[in-house]
Amino acid sequence: MKVLICGVGSIGSSLIHYLSLYYEIVAIDQDASALDRISSAYDVQTIRGSASDPRILEQADLNKHSYVLGVTQWDEVNLVTCHLSHLFGAVTTVARLENKAYFQDTFSEPLSKYFELNYSFSSHQVSTSCILASLDYPYCFDALPILNGAAMVLGIQMTPSHPWVGKTVADIERSSGMRLIRIMTHHTHWIPNSTDVLGANDAVYGVVAVTDIPQLNALHDLSDQKKAILCLGASPILFSFLPYALDRGLRITLLSDNEDDLLAASQQCPGIQLIQGAYNDPKLLKTALKHQDTVISMGPSDEHNILASVMAHSYGIKHTMACIENLHCLSPLCVRGVNQMIHSGPRIVMEILKKITQQEDAWVYPLQGMATGMVIQAYVRPESKMAGTLCQDWQEDRWRIVALYRNDTLIWNPETIAAGDHILATALPEGYEVFEHALVMPSLKTKAACPHSDPE
Repeated sequence: MKVLICGVGSIGSSLIHYLSLYYEIVAIDQDASALDRISSAYDVQTIRGSASDPRILEQADLNKHSYVLGVTQWDEVNLVTCHLSHLFGAVTTVARLENKAYFQDTFSEPLSKYFELNYSFSSHQVSTSCILASLDYPYCFDALPILNGAAMVLGIQMTPSHPWVGKTVADIERSSGMRLIRIMTHHTHWIPNSTDVLGANDAVYGVVAVTDIPQLNALHDLSDQKKAILCLGASPILFSFLPYALDRGLRITLLSDNEDDLLAASQQCPGIQLIQGAYNDPKLLKTALKHQDTVISMGPSDEHNILASVMAHSYGIKHTMACIENLHCLSPLCVRGVNQMIHSGPRIVMEILKKITQQEDAWVYPLQGMATGMVIQAYVRPESKMAGTLCQDWQEDRWRIVALYRNDTLIWNPETIAAGDHILATALPEGYEVFEHALVMPSLKTKAACPHSDPE
């Protein structure tokens, strides 16, 4: 199965990082140096040129098993690329579209029809969703609703004073109602056992039923609700975020040195406060932080966003977020002083995999990078090897079933698996292939078979 990724900027590079583990990748871009960086880091074919040029697409050798992802920074190029790709035989096309007008009811359906799009997305809108989730769960570095909203996957960074430090996984799960599915340190990561003890510098992923979230919230001090937000810098994410923020009744202050962006923000949302200046200026930042309780750095530079967030944290702001494009900065263990790194890559990958596998009820969510592992939600079909088996037969160091969703009920520690269940599982990268075969999920084809044996 071939995946053609057109554009190797921040979004395209993220997709290559995740998908090259499982697919034959062809990357197209006009920037030779960008293609050199990709080919030196990943086992992919590269083609230099414009993806909207038929002569370039012809070199990709597309067929009915090909998928085309148009993710350049230009909407028009992505649309033309997807349209032409169907003429060359591609079966599924995905377009990145950042112009909000394309998603209006008047245009979205005709656009998909005439350009033969199977799926389109806005990375700015995805980043906004991540920011809003981070505001709802300020003590988490990642938050994802799962199982039709019955549960959440949450990532939590340990601090020396966190009440879980020094406790076993079994004690934490018993007191919080959360099932831990991954422990990460600076050196490694693993699916936890009940006797593992958390350290002061660990990060964890866990699954919690929405009914147990108040219990988890009580463990973390949420008394200072985030109402006053300082936005640092202006990027397209800002203008996607502002309407949602004001709908929530948040007080927004914008600090930016770009006069045009300040004017555009004031026209879009007249109620916000504006401060003109460099958002990485320590003196100006310290002045702007008065009466703020949350800082979101969303300028065009990763380095400035991270630096400004760290400075804000050093000035006493407890809740800081930095929007980033570099996937390798995504880990919560990467930078101290930034509570949450906002990156659209994992969510976009999850949605695209739904389209590639053509199963809306089966998806894979990368946990801080596909190399760290994944969370899998999948439907157990009658022909599946899992139907009618014991859950204990599907527990191993490389994968584990966390819960079942059956008849609108979330079931922890189930004994058996039945056809019609939705399973929630966690797996290391080499563990995915087990679920692929057992669940009759479409193949995420690997270049070499992963060494494993199916459970008896």
